[in-house]
Amino acid sequence: MTPLERRLDEARPDDGFTLVELILAIAILGGVIAALVGAMFTNIKASDYNRKQATVDTILKDYAEALNVAVSARTGASWCLAGSTTTNYAPAYTAPTGYTVSGSAPNCPTFSANTAQYQVVTITASSQDARDSETLRVVVRPTCILTGSSC
Repeated sequence: MTPLERRLDEARPDDGFTLVELILAIAILGGVIAALVGAMFTNIKASDYNRKQATVDTILKDYAEALNVAVSARTGASWCLAGSTTTNYAPAYTAPTGYTVSGSAPNCPTFSANTAQYQVVTITASSQDARDSETLRVVVRPTCILTGSSC
């Protein structure tokens, strides 16, 4: 071998990656990618749950406000209608698509000066896929009690 050939051999060493090294690098990258994809799907699911929870909470508050408006429009002994559901109050509220809301109330109190005039209404809102459901209890009173005027 001539000195020139020796120098060329030293300038271009045959150091390459072996098949084992390449397979190991690909396996490590595959594990990292699988972990990232798993974390991404976990975050998507958690975000979906939080969105549904916030939506159900908003539905409860909106229904309670509609119930308040419906009751405040009534006066005297007609503020509370006997029955087992708040549909007697006819709150003007429709739940968004994919959600349900319902309210239930006990019988109305006897309307007299000696009887406390209030009713506890239980409102339940839930997503149709049953991932989230919340219940809210509100006290319904006639407007005259709040304003101090006679019913």
